[in-house]
Amino acid sequence: MQVFRKSPIPFEKIACAVGLTPHLEANVVEAFRLASLYEAKLWFMHIGNSSNLRTIGEIIERQNVNGLNYNLIVESGNVVDELLAQCKKLEIDLLIAGALEKESPLKYYLGSVSRKICRKAKCSVLVLRELSKTNSSINKIVVNCIENRKTLHTINTAVYIAQMEKINSLDLVLENQLHGLSTLINCESSEVESENFQNELITQERKRLDNITKNVDFKNIAVKKHLIYAKPGLGISNFARDQGVDLMIVNSPDTQLGLLDRIFPHDLEYTLEDLPSSLLIVHSRE
Repeated sequence: MQVFRKSPIPFEKIACAVGLTPHLEANVVEAFRLASLYEAKLWFMHIGNSSNLRTIGEIIERQNVNGLNYNLIVESGNVVDELLAQCKKLEIDLLIAGALEKESPLKYYLGSVSRKICRKAKCSVLVLRELSKTNSSINKIVVNCIENRKTLHTINTAVYIAQMEKINSLDLVLENQLHGLSTLINCESSEVESENFQNELITQERKRLDNITKNVDFKNIAVKKHLIYAKPGLGISNFARDQGVDLMIVNSPDTQLGLLDRIFPHDLEYTLEDLPSSLLIVHSRE
């Protein structure tokens, strides 16, 4: 099967990138939990120095409380290139990676290696924030809905996860920057005209969100739709942080982000710079 023709769901093959980091045990526990939940084949992948391999192997085996079958792949070379090459070779559906903790409390971000993985991976990528070693279930999910052909795959993936995690509701967010336009209209119009214009904008945006989701079968899962007036990527991140969301789900980037996206932040860059929750980047593999 050609990877780019494969649907992003179900998660039949899961890989977890491992290294000797403070969050290794929690990430391994989550990898085993997801492999069991989705009845998926599981690979742990270590790219780089093999001097810590014995310790990593012992930690993995110690967390395998249910005795699941798994494979441990060890390769040398460029971490990103080798990791993604293995994912392509094995037709991995979901790659698990960990976020990094900044010095400031409760602030997580993606380092350069993780950022490159998120941009270049041809499978969905789950970036984990700090998790409990004993309880890492997901209870609240928010999905970023934008006008893009990939979004249908992303929402369907969210529904799939909600079903498997037995979550009975989803939050769908549509971001826009119309607030600046409405402010400009306020300066040029009467109070009544301004209010009418803003109401019309809101009506149009709600219709747009309804149109984006009209072809989704939500499987009796309750859906809450939200309009957020903020910079794309920043608005949903703040929403996830304020609402105590466990998992934020977004589309994969349409293009590989470069230097200019770091200087002039791209919507995904806002999210990657300060993760409000664990993050799933869905690759539609069209």
